[in-house]
Amino acid sequence: MSHVVTLKKGLLIKGKPHLTLTLREPFVDDLVAVEADGVMAYQSNTFRRALIARCIVKVDGYAGDVTPSMIGKLGMTDWTLLQRGFDAAEAEGKPEATSE
Repeated sequence: MSHVVTLKKGLLIKGKPHLTLTLREPFVDDLVAVEADGVMAYQSNTFRRALIARCIVKVDGYAGDVTPSMIGKLGMTDWTLLQRGFDAAEAEGKPEATSE
């Protein structure tokens, strides 16, 4: 599952703002990889930023990887939009609740 996010000011890459990102749902391997990189879960914003960076599969107009430090340059409005998009991508991958 993936989710498209449109930012207001954009992710600046080489001085150019990129407004549209595509995120996929996170996998267990993503969690493990972020921890292996030395980012501990108790540092919630740092962990979340690294996890989201791993789950960005496309940036319109850019072919490289997105790093946590690139995300760190976002303004708060775009950070909020990106987190909401990540939450939506994550929710799409969760099973539906069943009532018994």
